[in-house]
Amino acid sequence: MMTDCQDWYKAGYTDNGIYTVIVGNASVDVYCDMVTYNGGWTLFQSRVDGSYEFWDKSWAQYRDGFGDGIGDGKNYWLGLSKINLMTVKNAAVILRIEMVGDGTPGAALPNGYWWNHYDSFQVKLK
Repeated sequence: MMTDCQDWYKAGYTDNGIYTVIVGNASVDVYCDMVTYNGGWTLFQSRVDGSYEFWDKSWAQYRDGFGDGIGDGKNYWLGLSKINLMTVKNAAVILRIEMVGDGTPGAALPNGYWWNHYDSFQVKLK
């Protein structure tokens, strides 16, 4: 039973793409990055550009997830409930955040790339 992209990666799957994982009692499609920094990353947010608004969503949408699809080149948020179930099962969850410049001419770092890791990441719901 695969519960995140790390499980798929450990089973020998090394291609980026959409994989099905078990979250709680449900099957959920997630995008797995199997290449970056040793692979096995479950993407729970992707903002490709400013064409899809994230600021105007309701609590229910942030809880359940939203977007224009899951996958490379899509804008989406997986949902707090799913992220909660995926992160509280294991105290060793690592959060990786990546940001890239938007290419705006005249910006200080239009083509910048930034990343960081945070150990023992969890989303807890009350």
